[in-house]
Amino acid sequence: MMCCKKSIVFLSQLCRKRRLGRKIKLDTVERASCPPPVNLKTTIACQATQGSLPGRNIENQWRFLKSAIDDWLRTPSSHAALLQQIGAFADDETVTELRASIYRDRGRSEVDEGQDA
Repeated sequence: MMCCKKSIVFLSQLCRKRRLGRKIKLDTVERASCPPPVNLKTTIACQATQGSLPGRNIENQWRFLKSAIDDWLRTPSSHAALLQQIGAFADDETVTELRASIYRDRGRSEVDEGQDA
């Protein structure tokens, strides 16, 4: 079962279009790359159980605040935040010395024994 933020957004748009009687068309690569899961209820429960979707389970029924869901949709995923940090130190001239001092403090070599430098 796929659990992803894009699936829930996609499905909410899909449900809204169906309620309004509109034809449903996959019109973007992003939507086509994240097809809707088989069961929206299962996907939402999966996200909530994992703690990535804000909600409370009260007597075996998930409850959600609309404002909390809106905030959740506005915030970038931790994966996206991590990807933005890649290469942040690429131009930093002190990184080499910093890394060397970290390994020195740990009492380890930067290269594992048995590896070529």
